[in-house]
Amino acid sequence: MNELFNEKYLNKTVDNENKIIENMPKGLTQIEKARYIYIQLGKIFSYDERYITSESEEEKKQIFNKKIEDVIDNKVVCTSLSKIYENMLNRVGIKSKTVLIQGERLGHAITELEIDEKEYFTDLTHDLMNIKTGLKTNEFMIGKPENNQKYEIITEEELKKIDDKLEYTYKRNVYGWLY
Repeated sequence: MNELFNEKYLNKTVDNENKIIENMPKGLTQIEKARYIYIQLGKIFSYDERYITSESEEEKKQIFNKKIEDVIDNKVVCTSLSKIYENMLNRVGIKSKTVLIQGERLGHAITELEIDEKEYFTDLTHDLMNIKTGLKTNEFMIGKPENNQKYEIITEEELKKIDDKLEYTYKRNVYGWLY
């Protein structure tokens, strides 16, 4: 562990990461492990609204470029959350990386995963509220193939089976079925 890490980060975030991995059910596939970590991180972290509400461009840059070791309040934006997810995936043997997509403001970060020589993408930042409210997620390895040439996708039926196995289920009509 890097000695330069903020001690509060080590005590809180690393402890959360260790608990997630320790509590992960045994016998999961790589995709199921990625999904389990995705859901657990979504329950812990919240979006740092200061990034949107701040009138200071300098403050926005500081928030956007915050190092993960400086995350001590569980408030994140796409860059820090993607990096935390990337680190956890790599810890459980899933090759992953944070990718910055250029766009408005400073851009947006997603996480690329490689499983069985196939590339997938996830965007946990856009799913934080869905996870916190128990809704179906929209940014975990799914999409329309015609809009998504680079990445593999899984079907909603496959995602539902994984969610059922992980006991991440819903009380709403989210997959076309009523629960």
